[in-house]
Amino acid sequence: MLGVAKYLVESELIKGLKGNIKFIFQPAEEGDGGHPNEAIDPIVAGAYFVSTLQTIVARNVDPLETAVVHIGKFVAGKAGNVIPEQAELAGGIRALTPSVRELVLKRLQDVVKGVEVNFGVSCELTIHKGYPPCINDPDVCKFMHDIGVQVLGAENIRYLKPSTGAEDFAFFAKARPSTMIMLGCQNEEKGIVHPLHSAHFDLDERVLDVGVKIFTEAVCRYLS
Repeated sequence: MLGVAKYLVESELIKGLKGNIKFIFQPAEEGDGGHPNEAIDPIVAGAYFVSTLQTIVARNVDPLETAVVHIGKFVAGKAGNVIPEQAELAGGIRALTPSVRELVLKRLQDVVKGVEVNFGVSCELTIHKGYPPCINDPDVCKFMHDIGVQVLGAENIRYLKPSTGAEDFAFFAKARPSTMIMLGCQNEEKGIVHPLHSAHFDLDERVLDVGVKIFTEAVCRYLS
């Protein structure tokens, strides 16, 4: 259309025309992909990958163990009528023990190989090791539990269930006998009720004094 407009103007043919000419341009819909029957579709392969991931925990991890595999990002293409060249997926893996973590990683790699074979795609798997499971030492845990009871009273101390939350303290716990404690900082009367990762998170600063007392007692008792 631009060529037509240019020619009409440069040749002065436009001067002999009656009325107005409207050129209509449609946004480009060309892409790097192809027709569905001619292209390898990374979206279909990616969807299969996401679906198959759900079987890793269900069919490989002992029901008494804990593991989480999830996809939180799936990006592919720019137009609804063009098969894209590639798709990018990202997610996470959580486990409470190193052995389960390694099992899940191994099965993840197996699933990727299967997707390559079944769909004729080429996959690049990047694994960021992240944090190891944070495993509390039983003796240190009991030590800190007793101190908590002394400082706050038995009614205010309790053992927590295992959690799949990621924590860099796990590196310390892996190198030395350790335990991780959590201090409650909620105060309903002041409206301090939002969880840790909430944009409205706040804490009752009185908990800072509690932490000082607990850790001071721990240091004095351990080094006495």
